[in-house]
Amino acid sequence: DLTNTFAPDGVAENVLGEVPVIPFICRPDLVGNGLGEFEDVCDVQDRINTITLDLSVISGMQAYRQRWVKGIDLEDEDGNPQTAFDPGADLLWATPETGAQFGEFNPTDLSPLIKAIDSSVQTLCAITRCPPHYLTGQIVNVSGDALAALETGLVCKVVEREQEFGESWESVYRLAGKVLGTEVPADCEVISKDPQVRTLTEMASASVQLQASGVPWRTRMEM
Repeated sequence: DLTNTFAPDGVAENVLGEVPVIPFICRPDLVGNGLGEFEDVCDVQDRINTITLDLSVISGMQAYRQRWVKGIDLEDEDGNPQTAFDPGADLLWATPETGAQFGEFNPTDLSPLIKAIDSSVQTLCAITRCPPHYLTGQIVNVSGDALAALETGLVCKVVEREQEFGESWESVYRLAGKVLGTEVPADCEVISKDPQVRTLTEMASASVQLQASGVPWRTRMEM
């Protein structure tokens, strides 16, 4: 029971004997300082954001192809000077001037910007060890072995984080034991699930081979 009797000055005793906050430090260094997953790719993400903004601005500014005309003087219905024709799907540009010339500006090619974004995304995937198809959604005719190879970096990173957070989870369980009034053994150990996804056929084949090698049944079932 964590119900406390408050002292006259409003201060209550912490019956747990410790602050109920457990830190989970990502990629800790020798002195215990962590490093966020995103910190390695802040520059890359900023570059992606900038190019995406440029792409949006250019596509918005040139959504309609710009045209030009020279060699004529334009006037509206009231005889006032006019600087441009009125564009429209049902309008025809015509002039009696024999020297008039019409033309249009070439649209800006957006493919270099799109390729730059794709290249930056690939760089982000390489640094973070995130499979490219997780972000791009482009996966066609890929075998199971090739897919497993693409996810090897992510699986290895997950294993590293499981090891880093293992001690923190043990502290959480010990703290939960105090809350419930149960003592958790000091030698308790967190065993994380294998992050590698394997098919039933692969596991069955591996079990047969391990059995042939003399691996005990209980060990095979644990694996």
